[in-house]
Amino acid sequence: MIVCGPNGCPVNYPYFLKRMERYVRELDPAVPIVWIDADKEPEKVRGRNVDVGACVVNGHLMTSFVLDKKGFQKEAGEALKAK
Repeated sequence: MIVCGPNGCPVNYPYFLKRMERYVRELDPAVPIVWIDADKEPEKVRGRNVDVGACVVNGHLMTSFVLDKKGFQKEAGEALKAK
C-alpha cells in the first residue's frame, strides 16, 4: 500500500512513491499494490494511522528511506516473507 496525497513538491514526491512501487515489484512482481489518495479518500488514510507518503508492505510500515535501495528492499523482503 502506498499513500499519496497533497504535497508541496509535485516533482520529487511522485518520484519517491513510484520508486517505492518499483522496488517492491522487483522483489515480487505479483504482489498487489494499492494506492490510497489522501485527497480523495482521507478516511482510509486516517483509519490506517499513517502519513501521506507512507509505504506499507504486508502490514509493515516501512521505515527505510527509499533512496537506500538495499535497505528498503531488505525491509520490504522481510515483510513479504512474513505472509
